[in-house]
Amino acid sequence: MTSSTNKVILLFATGLMLRAILYYNPPVNILKVGDSAPAFAITLTDGKALKSEEFKGTPLVMFFYANWCPCSHNSAPLIQKAYEEYPGANVKFLSVGIQDGESDLKDFVKRHGFNFYTGTDTAGKISGAFGVATTPTTIVIDKNWKISGLIVGQVKTMKAIEDKIGEATNDRV
Repeated sequence: MTSSTNKVILLFATGLMLRAILYYNPPVNILKVGDSAPAFAITLTDGKALKSEEFKGTPLVMFFYANWCPCSHNSAPLIQKAYEEYPGANVKFLSVGIQDGESDLKDFVKRHGFNFYTGTDTAGKISGAFGVATTPTTIVIDKNWKISGLIVGQVKTMKAIEDKIGEATNDRV
């Protein structure tokens, strides 16, 4: 490579780094197990509005995903399977698409056949309130609206999600 090509590459790389630094918006809250879950409102992919108050008194599994993320795709079948294992009112599920355009997030839901609550958070309000910076992130909230389980990154086994749900429901699987 020529000297001028190297300079162009260096300038481009520097520009990318500066853009990342300037536009990095870390989550406001970094929540942990035992913290109270924040209130939120979300528009579901079917256009209906949903507020967190509707979940209070029932454990909730929140799955934050992105369509571009391979680990989100790998986790999705386990989240869907967990939903199928906890029918009725015992545990509610909500998938929250982040870091993508709305059509990509809806494609993800369709591809994985989610048949529970699904919404998008393209503005980052909900993910920011929960401190979600990594996809996928799975947050389990107990009936008292306390965070009882966190899985940051890929859900690798059914047992991992079942254990977190068991902690939220006080009923180990």
